[in-house]
Amino acid sequence: MKLILSFAILFGNIQLSYSLTATPAKIYISNQTLPIEISYLISSLQKNHSTKNEKNKFANSISKLDQLFQKLNKEELFFIIKSESYKTILKIKPEYQIKESFYQDKSLKVFDKYFKSETISSFSQWIVKSIYYDIKNIYNSSVFTTYMFRKKNNAVLTKEYIVVDKKLKILLPWISYLEITQPNQFEEDMYKYMTKLFEKLLIYSEQYLKFSQFDKLEISPLNKNLRFFTLETPHLKSIKDKNVRIENILLDPDEFLVDEDVKESGWMPKDDTKGAKLLKTPIPTPDPDYVPPEKLPESTSDWIDSF
Repeated sequence: MKLILSFAILFGNIQLSYSLTATPAKIYISNQTLPIEISYLISSLQKNHSTKNEKNKFANSISKLDQLFQKLNKEELFFIIKSESYKTILKIKPEYQIKESFYQDKSLKVFDKYFKSETISSFSQWIVKSIYYDIKNIYNSSVFTTYMFRKKNNAVLTKEYIVVDKKLKILLPWISYLEITQPNQFEEDMYKYMTKLFEKLLIYSEQYLKFSQFDKLEISPLNKNLRFFTLETPHLKSIKDKNVRIENILLDPDEFLVDEDVKESGWMPKDDTKGAKLLKTPIPTPDPDYVPPEKLPESTSDWIDSF
């Protein structure tokens, strides 16, 4: 699943941006057992919370989200957070024309003003750097020169070059958008999507639990016993590069787990004796009337054709 798309590739130092005063206010920080996307999201959302009402409302939402997350295992957490993050990002794609000049390295200079900006949040920086390196990686790939030759000569594109073409059609409109936009406006635009993403995480986590476990959810109005979030004084610091691609999450999820206890149990198959013991989940009894299908569905790798 190589589209973006490394929207998940994290390069460069992404700063948690806060104006530090002598006594900075405490903010919610997500712990390292959660995907890095939510760390950027939670820290960035709080930049715009200036009133007491906004802070209290966010505290209630964090309390609810933490309680929902506690009822999910590690695999479910990663699936919900990452799938909703990337679905939200893919929907942001600007509707602008792609200029011929965009197919050159020099077009990437437009990103410089965003890399140097101290006004945009860590979530916005992550998106900008992800887009930049996605485009740059395509330009530096072995197939790009041949792709451009075929494109200029109106030659038929084979599947390998169709994939490159569709990736660029998703990514290059961002150059037009970033050219006519300033960092502060970009931050305002991204904040709208951050808010939507946060709402989706709350809604879909609750729906997943309701329809998968069928248990009555008991959520405290303001639970202070948080497991995944802590209220602390922010410190300006860099988030290290993780060089993450979406497909790596699926191929090697254990790489992204930090907490050893979670690493031991969170990804254990539920039909495994050891895993069932750790997760306190009973091993399901096989259905004696089960009849296997004569033919299993075949996998496909042409999902990108739907774009």
